[in-house]
Amino acid sequence: MRFVTPESSHARPLPERWQRTRFRVTVAVALVTGAVVAVPQLHIVQESAPARVAVQTTTTLVGLLLTYLLYGRYLRRGRLDDLILAASFCLGACGSAALLVFLMADLEAYGISAWGPAIVQLAAALGTATAALASSRVLRVDRYAAIRLSALGCAVSVPVLVAVVGLLPQLERFAPGSSKGVTALPLFAGSLGLLVVLGTSVVTNATAAVGYGRKADSESDPFAQALCLAFIMGAFTRLNYVVSPSLYSDWISTADAFRLMLSGFILAAVVQEIRGYWDGVSETATLEERRRMARDLHDGLAQELAFISRRAGRQGGGDDAIRQIAAAADRALVESRRAIAALSMPLDERFDVVLARTAQDIAGRAGARVSMHVDPAVRVEREHAEALIRIVCEAVRNATRHGRADVIRLELLADEGLCLRVHDNGCGFPVAEQTARGQGFGLVGMQERAGAIGAAFRIDSHPATGTTVEVRVA
Repeated sequence: MRFVTPESSHARPLPERWQRTRFRVTVAVALVTGAVVAVPQLHIVQESAPARVAVQTTTTLVGLLLTYLLYGRYLRRGRLDDLILAASFCLGACGSAALLVFLMADLEAYGISAWGPAIVQLAAALGTATAALASSRVLRVDRYAAIRLSALGCAVSVPVLVAVVGLLPQLERFAPGSSKGVTALPLFAGSLGLLVVLGTSVVTNATAAVGYGRKADSESDPFAQALCLAFIMGAFTRLNYVVSPSLYSDWISTADAFRLMLSGFILAAVVQEIRGYWDGVSETATLEERRRMARDLHDGLAQELAFISRRAGRQGGGDDAIRQIAAAADRALVESRRAIAALSMPLDERFDVVLARTAQDIAGRAGARVSMHVDPAVRVEREHAEALIRIVCEAVRNATRHGRADVIRLELLADEGLCLRVHDNGCGFPVAEQTARGQGFGLVGMQERAGAIGAAFRIDSHPATGTTVEVRVA
């Protein structure tokens, strides 16, 4: 069972931590970009058709992989922003593939312009910015039909754009000082049209980074966080291409190193999405099995215990043995209902919510009231959660059954680790005398459960002052 505390999740990092990561990545790549701009020796390009094809092939394959996963994400969630992003990356992958063909076939020698791939990739960049700002609402349409339509539109747009821009003049590029070896370039050596295309891509990537950063924080979505980092890297990659525009040529520059790093960030997003998918599959299977067990318990064990309790209660009369059987059946029925509720609850339900509901359910049967205080900074490990809930159940049951308490206070504090405290206003009992004549099974069970998770267990109680049960996990 996975529990989530009010301000944290064991399966996901904290949003504050994500914000620090984004800030550090932004500062790091900004410093490197600044160094590239400030040092003339870094304004270099080198003619290498194989290296250019290798870089382009890598980014094309990574883009196609992410496109496939994004369409799968849309199938699972059906959200508008997922569909727009998937279509945008599909269009970008088509443009990247078209550019790869342009480079490998040297189509420029035949007078075919590189404006086609450039405009396709620019349209894809505008689409990613739109997806980052789009609504997260679920579309009420056939998801498979929407995928087929968007993929067809992206596929058709590429040859159409290439045909249209074939009427345009060549996409003018920088003019290197020499045709061989390493060549130093002045800043912003590209033509105005090329700089406009690349500059617009910088703005769209920055917009997408901001949009997905907000989505990551508001939805606690690790995949959105990974996309945000990728778009940050994408913005600085395009900025480096503005400084030394070598994207639509056989020349490579420092910007291509940024582009390979961008592929690494996209692969990180891919890994995050795959991991999230398998976690979701595993959690769904676990939840279905838990619900099946809950149904079996409800239809079998709980019904039989309820039958025993009713028959024993009606026929017990003055027979102490039958009354004890009825009482035991009632306690077992309460335990079975608690188990059914625990098996039926969502896997990612907050720990404090589960704890409060379970304690109130037990106390409410005896007419007692439960109040609860939770420290926002508290963290509860998954392997500790079940033991802590069991301890609280036993403490509340003892308080109402033996101590006749009507008010119980639960405290969950971040005090040098984790401190769980259960205090009641019952009649209390002398702990020393109880220990001397042997603790009851309930007290022994609480102590053993605490010891099993490496926690310190303490009971403080005196007659007429109530009882305090405290568990500390370092």
